[in-house]
Amino acid sequence: MVTYTGILIGFLNVIFIQPRFLTPQELGLIRVLFSFSAILATFLPLGIGSITTRYFPYFKNSEQRHFGFFGVILLFVLIGGALVSLLMLALKNVIIGWYIKESALFTDFFYFVIPLCFFISVVYALTIYCQSLFKSTIPAFLNDVVIRVFSIIVISVYFLKWISLKSFITLFVAVYGMQALLLLLYIFWFDKPGIKIQYDYFKRQNITEMLRYGFLLALTAFASLGIKYIDVVMLGSYLPLALVGIYSVAAFVPTIIEAPIGALEKISNSKIADEWAKNRVGEVEKIYKQSTKYLMLFGGLLLLGVTINTSYLFQLLPKDYNMGVNVVYILSISAFVNMSTGLNGSIILNSHHYRYGSYMLFLLLFLTVINNIFLIPRFGLEGAALATALASFVYNLLKYLFIWIKMKMQPFDNSSLYIVLLILLCYGLNMLIPSVGEPAINIVIHSAVIGIVYCVVAYFLKIASELHQYIPFLGKG
Repeated sequence: MVTYTGILIGFLNVIFIQPRFLTPQELGLIRVLFSFSAILATFLPLGIGSITTRYFPYFKNSEQRHFGFFGVILLFVLIGGALVSLLMLALKNVIIGWYIKESALFTDFFYFVIPLCFFISVVYALTIYCQSLFKSTIPAFLNDVVIRVFSIIVISVYFLKWISLKSFITLFVAVYGMQALLLLLYIFWFDKPGIKIQYDYFKRQNITEMLRYGFLLALTAFASLGIKYIDVVMLGSYLPLALVGIYSVAAFVPTIIEAPIGALEKISNSKIADEWAKNRVGEVEKIYKQSTKYLMLFGGLLLLGVTINTSYLFQLLPKDYNMGVNVVYILSISAFVNMSTGLNGSIILNSHHYRYGSYMLFLLLFLTVINNIFLIPRFGLEGAALATALASFVYNLLKYLFIWIKMKMQPFDNSSLYIVLLILLCYGLNMLIPSVGEPAINIVIHSAVIGIVYCVVAYFLKIASELHQYIPFLGKG
């Protein structure tokens, strides 16, 4: 509920407010600024997020205040922040050289990357800590709802010309600083963690293995998020910021499809790590199969909702944004593939096979960069989308094959085939529904008809019969 409330707010922000309140160039500026910072922020905590997810169960002890584990988190973030700041300053001229031709405005705000990536990394580390204590709702609320509401406020203030562009970017960065502060206050409110590190207890643990795991997973996280944001970052060096702004709006629409897997990963990562720690392979397999079925079922409905309404949606935007229609279609298919393979990444990266998951991601990041270099100059916005989609397909295929061969787990069954056929049936049915004049009315009609058909057929096929008990009046059917 929190995730989809956030998506609704984000949808209004990205699709209706930003294209009207910001020029494409200004929109491109904040997307490149955020994407560049987000990639750096994954490496900045030096793997403490991954260490927390996997090893915190061995330190969890409220009476001992978790042996000062929270102090270790803060220490890693501060050291990582110093290292990344020095790296950015050392590479300043090189980075500016990449963007000075097509995205000169970004180079004017180069120094804002440092505080923004620091705030994002702090939020990431603190969120993982909350999830490890099974407190995921408030962090999700702050990230999915509060941040987006404040972003809308900042954009609106700038649109009204009450502040300058520099003040706007400053407030844009400050919003993430506020999120980090609120998370910190929340943690001290519900957990009262110890900051003083109890070195005697840490020495009895396998510190070398923890650090090795954390460093490798830091590189893995860098590769993982790099795949997510590399298209925007590389577009800024090949195309004008205005086109980056158009791409970012189009690329946001398919994120609606992937929202369930993001929400589920926030809850399940710690659970899967706990099950692996207790060697409950059967429970891990159960999570894998159920996540695949439910995510594929909901992902199919969301895929239909996006693809059948994209042309109508873009009629509501300024004319220039029509260039992003094909981007939506390409990335929507990619998002559905990711949904349909379940929590495969969490299962690999939280197991003792985590190294192989990292190797897959490194390979994938390399392929993504090569694809972008080859496809963006030739196909522009669609080239960036194709590069991302191809990378996602290869990555999910590798994860699926690895779990099947190495762990003897295979999540698909007859229900998977039924879902694919149901999607094709509904898409064909949509082509028979006539269009009316107004785009908004078309969206409502097509969504309602296809949504009802999809849900009714899925119910009678008993694709997810376990959920029937939660359906009012039909639960006993």
